[in-house]
Amino acid sequence: MISTLLNLHVYSIAVITEGKYKELKCQSHLQLMQLMEDTNSEARLNAIKALGLIAETPQGKQELQPALDKVRSMNTAANH
Repeated sequence: MISTLLNLHVYSIAVITEGKYKELKCQSHLQLMQLMEDTNSEARLNAIKALGLIAETPQGKQELQPALDKVRSMNTAANH
């Protein structure tokens, strides 16, 4: 439950460009990266959505490259 609430909170912040930069500054994306391993599929999905939004900024794309690579590998694994 907490992981889902955290995801929804960060997801709502990440919709606004200013929120994306604030999120990067406080580094809650590190928590989101951990939630990509959560057993709750809704938490994983929300984490991936939020990370994708944050990665829309140049700084976010650079800092979140490991998470983006992980999503790509998860997608590849799911399609095989």
